[in-house]
Amino acid sequence: MIEEDNLLIERPMRAHDTDFVFSSWLRSYRLVPGVKQLEKTVYFEGQERVISKILARSSTKMLVSASDPDTVIAWMTYQNHWIHYLYVKKEFRRMQLANRLVGDLGRWKGYTHRFLLQQKLSLPPSLVYDPYKAWLS
Repeated sequence: MIEEDNLLIERPMRAHDTDFVFSSWLRSYRLVPGVKQLEKTVYFEGQERVISKILARSSTKMLVSASDPDTVIAWMTYQNHWIHYLYVKKEFRRMQLANRLVGDLGRWKGYTHRFLLQQKLSLPPSLVYDPYKAWLS
């Protein structure tokens, strides 16, 4: 278990991270209220296209083990001051890692996907939920 802050480093997403980011986004977003009611094939076919388009034009910041930078603990995809999605592996939640990835909330305009950890971030009311930014950014 990684417990100390100095055991984690941030780095940009690398090509070999794509499968993990893609699959963790697909699986975790499926659990968000309002999304889990979608028919399975409708969800996976549609969301795969959405994620592909977002990843192609966005940045993704990875939080990884300092001793093994290929071991991903958490990640956040963002673009132009908008957070698209944020994910922390279940066994590392409640360790403030989402807060570490987001950093200063004042720099963000909003988010395009609801994610399970957003309640724990205490997002200020000034942060706007706008799913259309996923397509229009």
